[in-house]
Amino acid sequence: MRSFLVSAAIRFVLAIALVLALLVLMTLLFPVDQWLGQRDELDRARIELDELRAENAELEARRARLDSDTEIERTARELYNLVGRDEEVYAVLPPGSD
Repeated sequence: MRSFLVSAAIRFVLAIALVLALLVLMTLLFPVDQWLGQRDELDRARIELDELRAENAELEARRARLDSDTEIERTARELYNLVGRDEEVYAVLPPGSD
């Protein structure tokens, strides 16, 4: 009977130790999983930041080009059909549109 009590006590201690070990393992694994997820999110954010910086550089270069008088004149002529002073506008109609 005594050996039965000892083996039951050992099993109980082992079960408690196993439960504690699982709790410690879960406590360690969840922060690691969070850390890995945050690392992936940080990598994606860095990639997006690099893309946005490149886009900003392109837009800044375009803004600088659009800031010149020649580009303003070209845009006005192409998009708005504007002409300079002392220039005349002629409309050429396709044949048969009288």
